[in-house]
Amino acid sequence: MTRRVLQRNKGKLITSTLLMTIMLTTGIFTLLMFKNWLHNQQQRLKEQHFAKEQIKRRFNQTQKDAVHTVHRLVPVLAAVLSRDADLDAIVHTLKEQKSKKKIAENQLEGSSGSISQDSMSGDSQQVPSKAELWQQLKQESLVHLMVIVYTMCMLLLLTRLKLNILARRQYLGSAIKLAVENESERSQTMNRWASNAWSYAVGLITGKQSSPDSKVNLETDNSKQSSPTEDRAAVVACINEEAFLSLSWWLLNRGWPLAQPLIEKHVRLQFGHLSPRDRLSITDFETLLSHAIHDINAELLAPGPQSPLLQCFLPDSPAAQRLVLEEALDDRTALRILFEDDSVLRQLLRETTACLQSTATLIVLESLVNESFHYIMQQTEQKVSKNARKGPQNGPPEAYPVALYAISVKEVCSDVLRHNATDDYNNEFLQRLDAVPELDDLSASVYSNFGF
Repeated sequence: MTRRVLQRNKGKLITSTLLMTIMLTTGIFTLLMFKNWLHNQQQRLKEQHFAKEQIKRRFNQTQKDAVHTVHRLVPVLAAVLSRDADLDAIVHTLKEQKSKKKIAENQLEGSSGSISQDSMSGDSQQVPSKAELWQQLKQESLVHLMVIVYTMCMLLLLTRLKLNILARRQYLGSAIKLAVENESERSQTMNRWASNAWSYAVGLITGKQSSPDSKVNLETDNSKQSSPTEDRAAVVACINEEAFLSLSWWLLNRGWPLAQPLIEKHVRLQFGHLSPRDRLSITDFETLLSHAIHDINAELLAPGPQSPLLQCFLPDSPAAQRLVLEEALDDRTALRILFEDDSVLRQLLRETTACLQSTATLIVLESLVNESFHYIMQQTEQKVSKNARKGPQNGPPEAYPVALYAISVKEVCSDVLRHNATDDYNNEFLQRLDAVPELDDLSASVYSNFGF
């Protein structure tokens, strides 16, 4: 009876069994696919979070590298600027004249004084007078301070732009390479899954099990090996990036002198009529210096491709660029490779030029100069009060001789160019510039704007 029922419903049982098997298999497969999709989504979220954190860490590290680089260049800048304006030599000459005058006065008291007067008149024909030396110290100390301010601001800005452009380029290249590797890995995973499934099915039929994993792993290892062409391209790109960074030599040696005549003109217009004996209050000195900086900015920061500012930052001709590269790069092999293929360097220079000509960069540079003005006024006021015979008192502002301002400005110049090889954070002026918010905003814009 049971056998008869089974035989009668054999087709239905087989069909039901197949349907149940298919449904169970489909359910298991769907569950596995859902778990795999959920795992991939979680993994993708983790990767996105990690990528964001990595971008943030790289950005912060890039800004630290920029100020560290500028700090290392401070002694180079100090040595270059000291050759143009040796304020210590002027002060030394003033001290010598003062000591000679005392000696001459002592000799006059002990003798008729005719010989001493002749020697004094002879010396006065060879050496500038005391008034001329003080006038020279006043002019050169103010010009020297303004040159330091503008050069330091431009150097920090240029270094920030360069390092952020390079960091963006390196990150973008790494992201593209990682995306290609991930896509290749996913494709290889699917191929490996299909190959393993087919091998398993064939093994069930033939009774032989193959191991396709070794073949896939071998193909994967071979695909990860870089070709000689890729190695060559990496070397060329590295040399081009090194050359790009070395172009800061231009600003340190040839760029800042282009702005010096403009600075000298406006310093002379504001302070040239003052004699060393004239007296100025801190407020009056601040007003004159503010007017000088305003007039310098009006000419130096003028927008447009013909702006003198761009010539201060970068070489203005291919010949000048070649000169800089030959001076900055010692490796002749690297120079030969660079002159054969400088496409990366030209691309980086185009990006940098576009940044330097933008209105945002001019605003940031002006903000840096304004912050420098506030800093040097604070330092000058402290130095003047300290060097004066008696400090300022309550009531009307204290007036000081212009000669005292000249000495104080010279001391401020030394403080601004202070450098300690073991401590990157001992230069207060550089720290103040690095903390300007507009500079961070511009750096973030350059770092994140992949279509700049």
